[in-house]
Amino acid sequence: MKEKLFIIFNDWESKLEKDEWYFRNSYEDLINGLTSLETFNNIPDVISVILTIKNSFLIGETIDFLHELYNTADTTELHPHLQENLMLINKHIDKYADTYGKDAYGEFKSSIRL
Repeated sequence: MKEKLFIIFNDWESKLEKDEWYFRNSYEDLINGLTSLETFNNIPDVISVILTIKNSFLIGETIDFLHELYNTADTTELHPHLQENLMLINKHIDKYADTYGKDAYGEFKSSIRL
């Protein structure tokens, strides 16, 4: 999943210009056909991407995707990888995310009762 996200992020500006729903459609394509367990098991890849990227817009989009993974997995169970990396994620969000990303992260944390 990590590699597929980076492919989605490649030249994202021009793709988004052509299709305002580019990210939503791309994310749905990644999730379609996955079971709840498969979706849950992909959470570490998405966390890895969040910790790698420094573009504030893409951070917000990736947090939205992480939130969607949790919705699709239909759980509020804290993934062990998320729990282990929570401090790093918080620092990364504080440093690189814009207001949208920080708000999205707050909504995500609230939705999983974090």
